[in-house]
Amino acid sequence: MGEVAPRRCAEGTWLRPGRQGGPSGHPPPDGSAVPDSAYWMRAAARGRGAATAGVRTLSAWAFGVGVHRLYLNHSTMNEASCRVAQKAGFALEGTRRSAQLHADWWHDMHLHALISPSP
Repeated sequence: MGEVAPRRCAEGTWLRPGRQGGPSGHPPPDGSAVPDSAYWMRAAARGRGAATAGVRTLSAWAFGVGVHRLYLNHSTMNEASCRVAQKAGFALEGTRRSAQLHADWWHDMHLHALISPSP
């Protein structure tokens, strides 16, 4: 897909597809060629819709370059990330039990997905 220059899309959110420091692609949980997204926000930028705007922008970009389906995973303990996923249009598809090791131990992970609106 080529390199995409980082750009600011909302306060506190930088899009850097494929790089650390903002939303990025990761191998999906089932090993298919479907990218998933990750994001994080500085505390000062939380609660203003910036994460949702960033996920929507990254999703639009991905669909624009031909991606059909995106995954979004987050710890079930992270209610704010669940709200971001839902507001960005990602449907909750299920819970992956004890699926990711965090600093405090293994977390159950919600799996959300968004399918391209294009046929």
